[in-house]
Amino acid sequence: MAIASAKFATRTRAPCLTLYLVRHAESLNNKISYDYREKEWGPYLRYSDPDLSELGTRQALLLGQHVKEGADPIAEHLRGWKAMGDRFGLYSSPMRRALKTTWGLAQGMDSPPVTVLPSAFEHGGCFHVYPTLAELAGLSVLEAAEDPDTTAEALAKETHYPGLTQEQVTNPEYISQYLNLPEPTPIFTTADPGMETGWWAEQGEEKVESRKECYLRGAALGRKFVEMAAKDEKEVAVLVSHGDLMDCILKSLLFPEVPPPVQDAASRFVHTNTGITRLEIGADGTVYLMKQNHTPHLDAESELLTGGELVHDWDCWDKHHDQEASQGH
Repeated sequence: MAIASAKFATRTRAPCLTLYLVRHAESLNNKISYDYREKEWGPYLRYSDPDLSELGTRQALLLGQHVKEGADPIAEHLRGWKAMGDRFGLYSSPMRRALKTTWGLAQGMDSPPVTVLPSAFEHGGCFHVYPTLAELAGLSVLEAAEDPDTTAEALAKETHYPGLTQEQVTNPEYISQYLNLPEPTPIFTTADPGMETGWWAEQGEEKVESRKECYLRGAALGRKFVEMAAKDEKEVAVLVSHGDLMDCILKSLLFPEVPPPVQDAASRFVHTNTGITRLEIGADGTVYLMKQNHTPHLDAESELLTGGELVHDWDCWDKHHDQEASQGH
């Protein structure tokens, strides 16, 4: 089976699936949690289904631009999707930040059709825990509190939302307005079952999803792609999703025999916003991690690298680039 990109088409190979996992661009939740990272009450500030930040929208469009113009094999591979026909699949989480990132990616790929997967949402679900978050009102109450955690918990009143329905996400006018796009987009053509009354409503419980539940859901998604490889249904699949869920998918694929609590205690697969991970999944279920957190579209400017911050922030990245420049690299 030949692969569309010349750099990946050096030999005929046994059937396998190339899987790309792409984390969404910076969301308003990402920005808020970083802006207020030194505050004890920072984690309580959370939109249920946030849009991208201004920087996040730029990241999403840079991702698409890189796929359209980039010289690296991954960019060439993705923009060759038309040659694969229905053996190429672009999938998205049903959450706004992932859908809008998928739109940005699709701008550089001549708008391939997108299938929305209702089970590809982020750990936790569709909820917020601070009722006045939209205006960021009430922060003074938390700042003045002797016990911010208890005060925030009292203010929270967990509120859950049903999430988008299949009818809404496949309606170009509705989804474009929901995503704040400049014009209607017809790319979200189908959705898997589970969105008839709202993807989160159909999860059946109004509670914050646990890490264990997220892992089990990530493992089920991983099996979906393993089965896709075993049946030789697709040549390439791209899933635009979320950091925690991608961590769970990768662990379930690479360390299936290791209990999730042990995995979480030992390691995490971290992705910056719009970071790309590439895997090869053989027809026999063997999984090869080929590249993790690939960000050539962001590396030129450290301010673009958000999410999954380094231990000492990105200052050391600036120093690294300054050192390379002074040495003439």
